[in-house]
Order: sequence, then structure tokens, then C-alpha cells
Amino acid sequence: MKRIGGVLLFGLLVSCGGSSGTDAPEKCDALVDRVCARAISCANDGTTQAECVAEAKTSLPCAEADAVSDGYDSCMSEVQTSPCSVLLANDTLNLPATCEGSILFKP
Repeated sequence: MKRIGGVLLFGLLVSCGGSSGTDAPEKCDALVDRVCARAISCANDGTTQAECVAEAKTSLPCAEADAVSDGYDSCMSEVQTSPCSVLLANDTLNLPATCEGSILFKP
């Protein structure tokens, strides 16, 4: 599969700071699930949801998420509606700009 999880998700979704959010780990999990579901649907290469999520979580420790940014809801929506040609352009996962820094961790 095209590099869906791991470093790619980590670099685009993570930022330090933010106020505490008790549901941040669940929201992080939901975002990883959505990104993987869309990427798998677009790539159609036999990768399973479980494989994608496991790969993503090697670099994105959702259990340690502290909060989500104001752009989180927009990120979730745009991931769902991004065309496959944009989401997986050039054999790379290309998340919407609203996803940058959408998952926050304490420094």
C-alpha cells in the first residue's frame, strides 16, 4: 500500500500544546480510522483497516493525545470528501491542510 500510516500521519496531525480534552484519544482514533478507511478505499490494494491503523499508531500515539484543534471537525469532513486523486496523489497520502496540527499533545 502507499505509505498511509506512520510518519505521514504523525507529521501532519500532531502539534504540541492545546488545552486538555478528555475525549482527545478517542477523536484521534476516529481520525486515524477515517484516514485509513478512505486511503484503503482509494488505493484498493488489499491492505486491511487493521494493518493501516496499526502502522499509523506506531508513530501516532493516540492514547497520549491531549486535545484536538479547532480544525479537527473540518479535517474529518475533508478527509471523507477528498477525491482519491487528491488524497493519494503521487503515491503519497495528502491530507487536507485542516488536518495539520489537528491532534494536540502536551510538550
